[in-house]
Amino acid sequence: MVKCYGKAVNLEVDELNKTIGARLMRLRSTYGLDQKSVAEKIVVSANMVSQIENGVRGTDARKTIAFAKLYNVTTDFILNGDRESLSKVQATMIKGSRYFD
Repeated sequence: MVKCYGKAVNLEVDELNKTIGARLMRLRSTYGLDQKSVAEKIVVSANMVSQIENGVRGTDARKTIAFAKLYNVTTDFILNGDRESLSKVQATMIKGSRYFD
């Protein structure tokens, strides 16, 4: 853990993990998948999907790419919520979801 102006930098990482996890959970719900199905498709344990979605652990580059491919979104959308990086079809699908309004 690194201190910056007397505060732990890990707080920012924890908040980022929670934000990304919540976004992944909403994507999973939009597609009507359960954690076990997602885990099988991206080749991780269901427990790991749960931990990532709940912000307990972060996702690495390989898993972020796998999530992006699975949900047909960009890694920018997963990491930053950047809707401008989505195609019109993707943006319409996500906008129509009650989870992203």
